[in-house]
Amino acid sequence: MKYILWATYFLYFGIVISACTSNESETIQENTGTPVVKAELSPAAIKGKKIFIANCSACHLMSNQQLVGPGMVGVTEKYDKKWLIRFITNSQKMIAEGDEKALAIYKEYNQTVMTSFSLKEDEFDNLLAYLKEGGE
Repeated sequence: MKYILWATYFLYFGIVISACTSNESETIQENTGTPVVKAELSPAAIKGKKIFIANCSACHLMSNQQLVGPGMVGVTEKYDKKWLIRFITNSQKMIAEGDEKALAIYKEYNQTVMTSFSLKEDEFDNLLAYLKEGGE
């Protein structure tokens, strides 16, 4: 039993490390089921993908599908950079201040509180590059 737990741990660890360090082109499936190879991510988006996996992937998917929160495809077209940074940094403050977009998201997702994240400016730039380039 002890060996099974260790083997499972190492397998999981290997998968996580592999997902966090890959910078190759990604293969995705569209609605047709046909494999499509995406263009490679920019260096900034590769760094942003690591930030996304570490901080966002528990609640968000890089697709149109909802997990806990909304899917991230198109988020950089829907909201401007300044608004996204404010929302990621402290969505609850924006809700308390009556920001219409923040309130709409809060209501749409059953008043689920989004964790606040404190990232450096370059980390936000990288994350937003990934959100722009890394969608479906």
